[in-house]
Amino acid sequence: MKLFAFVMNRGIILLIIIMLFYVVFTIFSDVNELTSHFKNIDYFLIIPILLATTIGLFVKSIRQYLFLETVGIKISFKQNFVLYFAGLAMLGVPFGAGGLIKSHFLLKHFDQPASKTVPIILVERFHDAVAMFSIILIFVLITDFGILNIPIIIIGIFLLFCILVLKNKNLAVRVVTKLTKIKFLKITEKNTEQFSNTLISFSSNKKMISAWLIGLAGWSFDALAIFFSFLAFGLNFDFLLTTIIGFSSVLFGSLSFLPGGIGVTELSFVQLLLTYKIELSLATALVIFIRLTGLWFATCLGFFAIRFISNKN
Repeated sequence: MKLFAFVMNRGIILLIIIMLFYVVFTIFSDVNELTSHFKNIDYFLIIPILLATTIGLFVKSIRQYLFLETVGIKISFKQNFVLYFAGLAMLGVPFGAGGLIKSHFLLKHFDQPASKTVPIILVERFHDAVAMFSIILIFVLITDFGILNIPIIIIGIFLLFCILVLKNKNLAVRVVTKLTKIKFLKITEKNTEQFSNTLISFSSNKKMISAWLIGLAGWSFDALAIFFSFLAFGLNFDFLLTTIIGFSSVLFGSLSFLPGGIGVTELSFVQLLLTYKIELSLATALVIFIRLTGLWFATCLGFFAIRFISNKN
């Protein structure tokens, strides 16, 4: 119950911050028009949207199972599923650091040190970024979405550096030494060598390709949820375009290191929609809806998983 209480306390603080942000976010739109857009949503599409989001999360949980097996941590598929969803409870923590809940669980129930489990969380975030980037890159090449050329190059360079870290032990040790100075990673500071070795263990071509393919499959369902969200607001955009707009915004937000990418994701999303002559109030309503049925819906599922784990203790 202590874990659930801890997450709830942090969750309440995060919820207040989020509510304040969205209040400010909506100030720049006509509130009456904003309300009108929400009233006119095709609510029959909410079920397939939430279903697509949930299936995407389930698929991505398989990748975690493979990573745990790679470092010799044997848990049942059910335990893996609950563990993955528990990590979603604190998605709003910068750069997915809320996933450290999983490290706490694995330490308590399987006696696995943080220096062995934290790298899994970091590699998961890396593969999420790679999957989204790959889909964006392919779709941009197909549609010639030139507005993203420079951001794509910058993000591509960053991801290539991450791959070099995974492939080069000396570089991995140097990066890990720096990472363990960060507050939420200090728990791994005493064993940087194991941290580095664990990172390197995910670097084989077979493991990276497997993780990449699972990521592509999982994020494809998220792309479908975004597409359905556009339809729910009466916007008949091409699937490729909705995916580029949605994933680019999420990726920008993720790399901002802000809680849940809040602010950067929303503003990027709205700005891209405005380039397609979507009125501000409609763009704002759509973005809020997508975030509620995506990130914040997943966060709620995470709280249920944390509650389940707490009741088992």
